Amino acid sequence: MTTFTIILTQLLNFFFMIAVGYVAAKLNVISDAGKDTLSKLFTTILLPSFFFVTLYGAFTWDDLVGAAPMLFIALGIYGFYAVLFAILSFVLPIRPERRKVFQAMFTFINLPAIGYPLIGVLHPNVIGIYIPAICLVDSLSVWTYGVWLSTDQNKDGQKQSFSLKRLINPATIMVIVALTITLAKIPVPSLIMNPMIALSKAANPVCMLYLGALLASTDLKRLFSFKEIYMGIAIKMLLVPLALAPLFKSLSIPPEMVNVALIMASLPTMSVLPVLVKENGTEVEFATGGTLVTTLVSVVTMSIVAYIGMV
Repeated sequence: MTTFTIILTQLLNFFFMIAVGYVAAKLNVISDAGKDTLSKLFTTILLPSFFFVTLYGAFTWDDLVGAAPMLFIALGIYGFYAVLFAILSFVLPIRPERRKVFQAMFTFINLPAIGYPLIGVLHPNVIGIYIPAICLVDSLSVWTYGVWLSTDQNKDGQKQSFSLKRLINPATIMVIVALTITLAKIPVPSLIMNPMIALSKAANPVCMLYLGALLASTDLKRLFSFKEIYMGIAIKMLLVPLALAPLFKSLSIPPEMVNVALIMASLPTMSVLPVLVKENGTEVEFATGGTLVTTLVSVVTMSIVAYIGMV
């Protein structure tokens, strides 16, 4: 399978589930109150379960040391994009109230729906080593820095003060618990683990249903009208990955690590962004537009990056 085919397949799955959520909301199967319930279900139960299942038992201390290069590369990619788009949010003509969401949009990536399946198909022999390292960096950064970026203003338009208590949430707690019991080699009985696995598998579908329900009450034409999104796409999903390719190839790392790094550098916006913004801020329409447009465009941009940059 080519990169284009893999991404297109995931994209069709992605949008089919969104379409189901859209129709369900139009038929009032998912009401406005139901949207809030889906959002809370996803952020407090399903996604933390996904993180726990992904990280639990995935590595030992030796594995963690062996995956250190991938860990540092992931940290470097997230850190680089965080700094770059913090600067660009002021350099580019971005409305002040959208700056933080713009930064989140192009700092954090869609790993569960596109990244992990793509890595798994291209390099199945390293998925058990690299993905836990990437998930560790992604989960902790999204649910700390990402939560801060998604907090802009309250429903009355007043700027909100950010409370550090928001960093203590079900996702970060579950990541820490999974790391602790894994490294301490504490077994989890199947009576607990099996339901956790079932819940983790529901995370992505529920998120897609929620996005579809959001779209049902949104002006679809407006979602494609945000010029800031297209500027971000050109920089983050095409120019920067192509510029980083020679750098990754010059490092003393395996070819599959080069390719995984390029996948990470060129992935579209995380699908959870509208959920975070809905919970913490007001720029939900902008966040939803970013998720939708970057995901659509990724079929082309990631294929170009794969063709030119991958080993």
